[in-house]
Amino acid sequence: MIGAYQNNVGDLSNLNQYRFENIFKVYKNKSGYYYYNIINNIAVPGILRPGTFYTFDVERKLSYTSLSYMAYKTIHLWWLICIVNKIQNPVQFPETGTELHIIYPEEVTRVVANIKSQL
Repeated sequence: MIGAYQNNVGDLSNLNQYRFENIFKVYKNKSGYYYYNIINNIAVPGILRPGTFYTFDVERKLSYTSLSYMAYKTIHLWWLICIVNKIQNPVQFPETGTELHIIYPEEVTRVVANIKSQL
């Protein structure tokens, strides 16, 4: 099978449109098991155009899922915050005083589509 997004594979359940898994295509091996090819690099342009993001100053201990909920009203975009800010370990909370770039909610669909087009 040529790769398809999980929501387009009838055997698999649909995922929220912003789940991390949705940026990768699903493949099926010879044994009939589905898998993601997560080896691909995911990146956003080194310099985001003005008006695409705002700066958020971390003032207390917060997880990336909490930051995602604060910014987007969903925990599912934690990965976007990590990619934009080149965070290598999403389990480690950002230090107090860290300045993060947060994509504006109205730009998320376009940015996610751009990321998916790279893969």
